[in-house]
Amino acid sequence: MKRRNKFALLSVTFLCSQLVTLPFIIGLSTSVQAVESTATIDSSTTFNEKLKDKPIFTFQETQATYSIGEVFTLVMLAHQEVTEAVINLPEEIAILDDELAHGITVKQGIGKNEIEINMDVPQNVFSLPLVFEQTGTYTITLGEAMMTIEIVSEESSQEHKGNEVTDQSSEDNKEEGTIESPSSEKEIPDVPILNEPNQELSQAANDVEVNSDDLINVGSWVDFIAAFSNPSISKIEIIDDFEVPTTPLAGLTGMITGSNSNVTGGLSFVYLTRSNISRNLVINGNGHQIDFGAVSLGMYPATHNVNSPWDITFNDLDVYSGNWWGFFQTTNLTVPQHALSNISLHNINAYGNELIAPYYTNVNISGTVNNYITATYSSKFRADWRVNTVNSVNLETRSLTIKEDGELNLSTVNSGNIIIGLGGLDASLTLEKNAIINIESNGTGTGDNANGRGSSIDILNGDLIMKEGSTINIDNKRSYSAITLRSNNSTLKLEDSAKINIESTGHTHNSNAIDRNLVYMAAGSSLLVGENAAFNINATGRGSATSNIVHVAGNAYFKIAKDGSLDIKSDSTSISQSLLNFTSAGSKFEFSDAQKVNLERTAPISGTTSNGLISIAGTTGILNIDIQSVKQWNRGNFTEEPDYFWTPIINLILQYNTINPTIANVSSIFQETMTSFTKGFTTRDVQKILFEKIPDVKVNINALTEDSMEVNSYTVTGKASPNSVIRFSGDPALPEGTIQSPNFSESEKYHVTTDDNGDYIYELPQGSFFTEGNEVTAYAYLNGKSASASTVVEKSKRPPKPKDPLDPNTEVAPENVPELSEEQGLLSIDFVSRFSFGQQGISAQTKNYYAQPQRLLNPDESVNQEEERPNYVQISDRRSENDRHGWTLSVIQNEQFHNDQNHELKGASLQLTNQQLASAQDMGEPDLSQPDLSQPDGIKLIPGEKTELMTAKDAQGIGTWIYRFGDAASADKSVVLEVPPSAAPQAATYQTTLTWELSTVPGN
Repeated sequence: MKRRNKFALLSVTFLCSQLVTLPFIIGLSTSVQAVESTATIDSSTTFNEKLKDKPIFTFQETQATYSIGEVFTLVMLAHQEVTEAVINLPEEIAILDDELAHGITVKQGIGKNEIEINMDVPQNVFSLPLVFEQTGTYTITLGEAMMTIEIVSEESSQEHKGNEVTDQSSEDNKEEGTIESPSSEKEIPDVPILNEPNQELSQAANDVEVNSDDLINVGSWVDFIAAFSNPSISKIEIIDDFEVPTTPLAGLTGMITGSNSNVTGGLSFVYLTRSNISRNLVINGNGHQIDFGAVSLGMYPATHNVNSPWDITFNDLDVYSGNWWGFFQTTNLTVPQHALSNISLHNINAYGNELIAPYYTNVNISGTVNNYITATYSSKFRADWRVNTVNSVNLETRSLTIKEDGELNLSTVNSGNIIIGLGGLDASLTLEKNAIINIESNGTGTGDNANGRGSSIDILNGDLIMKEGSTINIDNKRSYSAITLRSNNSTLKLEDSAKINIESTGHTHNSNAIDRNLVYMAAGSSLLVGENAAFNINATGRGSATSNIVHVAGNAYFKIAKDGSLDIKSDSTSISQSLLNFTSAGSKFEFSDAQKVNLERTAPISGTTSNGLISIAGTTGILNIDIQSVKQWNRGNFTEEPDYFWTPIINLILQYNTINPTIANVSSIFQETMTSFTKGFTTRDVQKILFEKIPDVKVNINALTEDSMEVNSYTVTGKASPNSVIRFSGDPALPEGTIQSPNFSESEKYHVTTDDNGDYIYELPQGSFFTEGNEVTAYAYLNGKSASASTVVEKSKRPPKPKDPLDPNTEVAPENVPELSEEQGLLSIDFVSRFSFGQQGISAQTKNYYAQPQRLLNPDESVNQEEERPNYVQISDRRSENDRHGWTLSVIQNEQFHNDQNHELKGASLQLTNQQLASAQDMGEPDLSQPDLSQPDGIKLIPGEKTELMTAKDAQGIGTWIYRFGDAASADKSVVLEVPPSAAPQAATYQTTLTWELSTVPGN
C-alpha cells in the first residue's frame, strides 16, 4: 500500500475574546512518518566432523607404458584439497627428489613400500617424478586407486613411438590458409607442419587430465608443458621458479617437438604438438620466474580446435629469454587460426630479448608489462646469458590493445620497438582510457624484420587510436621514425586528454621516406588531436639534417580540436627542413580555439634562401584557423619577445604554394590588427610561429525577482571575465545599451563593462521592474569570444497582499493584520481575520454572540468606520504545475474560552457559518477549480480537536482564494459564539486561540 507523507504544515494561531485579541502566531513545520518492518529468522546449522568425507584419490592414468630409465611424472588427483597422502610404490621405482615440485616432500612410511607425501599448500592435483630401472609390469596404489605400469626396453619403446605419427606433406593435404613468410632477415623456423589440423599425436606420457577441476599447480618445465598440453586444464598455477633445461624435449614424449638444445647465444624452438588442445588458458605466474634461455615456445597448427581457439593469458610472471622471437610465439599457426587467437599479458616482466612474437595474433596488455632487451641477462638460474641477437624489436603482432589503466614499458639495444599490422588490414594499436606506453629506442640497426625498418612504432596496416587520457612517451635515440603509418588512409587519433610526447636525440637522417621522418604518414592519412589532447615533438641533435619532422606522402587532413595542442620543435640548421610537410595539394590543416599550436626552429637556420615551417605541395593546400592569438618570431630571434603579436585573429584561411602562404581571408575585432596581420604574417623564413588560446569568456547572472521591495527586482548583478562588455535582453523593462561594441564591425551596443575583478551591476530606469516569468540573458563579449547566462525572473516569495473579500481583484488594507512570515514560499496563508466579539452583557439564557465584521483602513491608516467586510481567510497557491499537488485548510481551537483567572465558559462553542469561496481569477462556470468545503452547512469547533475546513485537489485551489464567513449582508452574523447558561460567565475578558493549518502532500 502506498503511503502519502505530510509534506508541509502551515499553522496560524489567533485569539478570540470579548474585548481584546492576542497576536497571530504562524509556523511552518514538516512531519514525516516512516514505518519500518523487520523480521528475525532464527537459523542454526550443525556439522558432524565425524561424518566429513575422507579424500578420494585417483590416478590421472590407470595404465601406461614407459622405457627403462625414462623419467616420467606420476599425476595424482584428490576430490578435495589435501596436504598429505600415502602411496604404495614398487621397490624397483625411484623418486627423483631433486625434481620434486616446490612445497612437496616425501619420506618412508610405516609399511615397507609406503611413501608419505606431504604438501605445504593444500591441493587436489599433485605429482611425483619417477623412474624404473627394470623391465616388467608393476602396480601402484593410492587409497582405493590403482595404476598398472609396463616398463619395456629402450629399443622397444623407440620402435613403438616411431610408428605413431607419419609426416605426409602432399600438396592435397595442406591446410587451407597456411602462412606465407614475409621476406625478412628473421626467417620463420623450419619445422614440419602436420598434414591434418586434427591429426592426433602420441599421448603416451604425462597427460594431466583432471576429472572435475580445471586447475593444476606446476613448478617445473615438464609439469608446465604437460599442463599446457592438456585440454582439460584451463588454469595453470606456477608455484615455483624454474628454468627450461639444456635438453628441453627430455621427458615430454608426445607433447612437444623441435630443437633439443638450450645453450647461451643459441636459438631453439619448441612446439606443442597435441591435437585440438587450444582453449581459454590462464597461466598465473604468482610472481615466480621462468628462465627460457634460448628456447621460444610455440604450437603446431594441429593444436588448434576450431570450437575453442587459443586464448592465452599470462599473469604476474617474470620471464628471461634470449631468443629473438621471445619466450612465446605463434608463427606456425595458419593465418585463419591466428585471426581467431588472442594472447593477453598482465603484469609481466620480460628481460633479455623480444617479449613475444604473436605475428598475426591479437595481443592485449593490462596491468604493467615491461620488456627490456639487453645483450646478456642474469636470472636465478643463469648468469651472463647471451641473447641470440640484440637487433630485436620488443613486440610484433597483428593488433595490440593496451587495456584501460594498463602500462607497457619497452626498450631496445639496436632496433625499433613495436610492429603492428602483420597479416591483415583489420589492425590497430589501441590505447584504452588512461593507458600508457613508454618507449626507449636505441642503436642504428634496422630491426629484426624487413617489415620493421627501425621505427619506434611501426604500423604496417591500420591506425593508432588513443582513448581518453592515454599517453605515449617515446625517447628515440635513432635516425629512424618515432611513429610510422605505412598504409594509405590511416588515422592517428588522440581522443580527449590523450598525449603523445616524442623526444628525439641524434636523428640526423636526410631522407623523406618510410621509416625515416620522425613522424611518417602515408597518403590520405589523418591526424586528429582531441580536446585537451597534446601532440609534442622535440627534436634535438639534428645537426644539418634535411628530413622533415612530420612528413605525409600525399594528401592529409590534420585537425586540432578546441583546447588541443600541437608543439613541434627542431634544432636542425638546414634551410630545407619543414616541420610539417604535405606532398599533395589536397591537404588541409585546421584548428579553432586550440590551446597551443607551436612550430619552432630552435637553432639558427643556415643559408640565405627562405625556409618554410609548413610546406604543402601544389597551390591549393589550406591552413584554416579561427579564434586564436598569434605570435611570430622573425628568423634569428631567439628571445622570449615575439616580433609580432596579433589578437584576436578570426577566420584565418591560408592557401599554400609549397612554403609560400597567401592570406585568403582574415578578420579581427580591431581594424589595426587586421591591417598589421595582413602585412606581417607568414610561415616562411621565420624562426617560430605560436598560435595560442584566447581565454574563454565566462559570465553568470544572479537571481532576479518580481518583488518590487527587493533590490534585484530592478538591479542586475553578476560576474564575467574582467573588462568584458555585457548586454542584457529578455525583459521589456531593459532599455537599449549605451556602450559601444569593441568589435568595429558590430553596431549593437552593450549595457555595462565589468571591472578588473569581473563584477558588474546594472540598474533599470527609475520605476521599472522585472516581470515574473521573463528570462533575462546576460551576453558577455571580449577579444572575439562570447558567453551567455540566463535567469528566469522569480515570483515574489512574499505572500500576496490581502484582497477585498467581496472583490478579490482589489487589494485592501485590513485592520489588525497578523504578523505573517515572508518565508512561507509559494503556498501561503496571506491573511486571517481576528475574531472580536466586543463587550456583551451576561445572560441567564443560552446566548449567541456574533464576531464583529472585518474593517478596513484608510490610506492614512485610520480605521474606516463605514467599510465593513466579512471575516475571512486568504490562501494563495502559486506553485508550478510539477510541484502542485493540492492542499488542505484546517483549524484547531486550542482551548476553551477562559479569563485571566482561568475560569472557562464550559459548554461554549465557536461556530463558522455562511461559508463562501471567491477567487481573484475568473474560472468560469461551473468553477471546477474551486476547493471543496468539508462541511458546507457550517462548522462547530470542539476545543482541542482539529477540524478540516476545505480541501483542494491537484487541479483545484490554484491562485488566490478567499474563504469568507458571510457576504455584505451577513458579515456581522456568520461567526458565532454560543454560550449556554451553565457556562456561568463572569464580568471579565474571555479569550481563546485558533491555529490555522495549511498542509500539502507530495505527489506519488
